Amino acid sequence: MNDPHAFEIGQFEPDLELDELGEMQADGLELEDPGVAHEVFKPRPQPKAKPKPKPAPRPAKPNCTGEFRGALCRFARTGSVPDDVLLWLEKSRTFNAIVKTLDQKYFDPFPPNRLPKNWDALWAPDANGIFTQGPHTGRRMIELTRGLASGFCSPTGWSGTACVRDFIQLKAPPQTAGPGKAASLAEKGGWLERIAHESVHAWRHVLGSGPAGNTAGKRIQSAIDDEIVTRKLEGKIVKEAGRAVASFARYPPTTGSTEQWKVERDFFQEDWLNGLRATHLEYFVLAERLDAAAKSLTGTKRLALEVFVDRIDLGKRPLTTYLTQNPKFVHPDSGIPTTFQDDYSRSYFMRRVVDARWRAVNRSRVRDLHRDKGLEKVRQDHAKAFFSGLAKYTRP
Repeated sequence: MNDPHAFEIGQFEPDLELDELGEMQADGLELEDPGVAHEVFKPRPQPKAKPKPKPAPRPAKPNCTGEFRGALCRFARTGSVPDDVLLWLEKSRTFNAIVKTLDQKYFDPFPPNRLPKNWDALWAPDANGIFTQGPHTGRRMIELTRGLASGFCSPTGWSGTACVRDFIQLKAPPQTAGPGKAASLAEKGGWLERIAHESVHAWRHVLGSGPAGNTAGKRIQSAIDDEIVTRKLEGKIVKEAGRAVASFARYPPTTGSTEQWKVERDFFQEDWLNGLRATHLEYFVLAERLDAAAKSLTGTKRLALEVFVDRIDLGKRPLTTYLTQNPKFVHPDSGIPTTFQDDYSRSYFMRRVVDARWRAVNRSRVRDLHRDKGLEKVRQDHAKAFFSGLAKYTRP
């Protein structure tokens, strides 16, 4: 054969070293047969496709699983509470432990079709509002709503403050960011403190740790103690949330003092413009007096007496003339000065006097709520006239 590319047998050396085989393969030659080498053609590398942008993470949503959490989430949606508030609360171990108990103790009646029309007959709630039969035996109903002031009440509260179910009312904090803008840190922090505070009150109530006692004096002191413990736990929740959330750590807490003498002197309602103006001690003493007087009255009779007292024009006489155990007033129909013939009307009238005197206090300058001598005189005048020895202010 005259083919110049042909080779004779024996011309190819099959005894190649392993290293040489490796070099040949590295050069793009692949040995399929001991005597023949074939060139391998590699495809051109294709340009890499640009990675698709990752979708933006969905905003975190609060945990709404559970009876109390469900009620709280619904309130937040209808009450314009930012999601951040509930998410920050969830960072507090103390708050989560409290809510775990509340989920076990409460029943949220407001989702559709959860409360039958004849629920009171089917579930037979006792005097505390606790169901004694049916699928939710051992639980009680809870409702959260917005109001002019924050507070907690229950079927076992003092007369005038008792509710048909456990009830948390929350006052919205001031809006500092302006209409249409995202809530400010101050607004979010205000919501967080209010929710934490009233949740603690509810938690202590369902555990039987709230105000109690077998005498008026013990119940009044117990109510003050309950407020002190609640403030301490509120402060703990705020600190835990601040440690866990950097954006909330800058919030300056507004939780009130936990010293008894200051708690007694703090106003029961945080809102100066709405609701009853009275210190914690004034509120608890007068509530105790009203409760004692109401025991012999029907609800209809109590309401009639309250309507009558509300018609009395306090401006007919100087407010200081009412500072007595049996104040004289001008009858709204006859115009003749007279006195009350029943304890309930008398105690309800005392609340009106306390409220009116605090409204008349000059607040045109900054005053120390706890140490101002003028404010202290108002408190001591009320205690002397209306407390009947049931309680007295603790000295600083």
